[in-house]
Amino acid sequence: MLEPFLIIGLLIVGGIGGCQTPGVSPPLGDASSARSLGDRSDIEAAVAAGVDKCALAIAGVRREPGLLTFTLLTPKGQPGVLTASFDESNPDIEIRLETRLGRFGNAAAERELLDRVSERLRQLRGVSVAPLRW
Repeated sequence: MLEPFLIIGLLIVGGIGGCQTPGVSPPLGDASSARSLGDRSDIEAAVAAGVDKCALAIAGVRREPGLLTFTLLTPKGQPGVLTASFDESNPDIEIRLETRLGRFGNAAAERELLDRVSERLRQLRGVSVAPLRW
């Protein structure tokens, strides 16, 4: 009688916790997201500034047409990902940002990162350089 509950429990735990392969970004299904106006050429600089301010590290960047994917690490070594998608034909555009930090997400940290990256994109919009002001 107890065996079916044990099997169901293991399936639930396996499905929720899952086995996370190190270095593999978590899915963006439950990611926090934001939209920001900015120059697509400033995305990497804005992400670097936001990541630094949030005490994260960039472990890698994948560049595709209309999409930049940043693999991140938290201070505790948890995986994270931030994507920036945009219309490649327009240099001054709306940029959609999505992020997921940690194996189970962290809404507060994700919101902070998105706010910082969006803020930096606004500071850099239409100028070649801008002082970093937090």
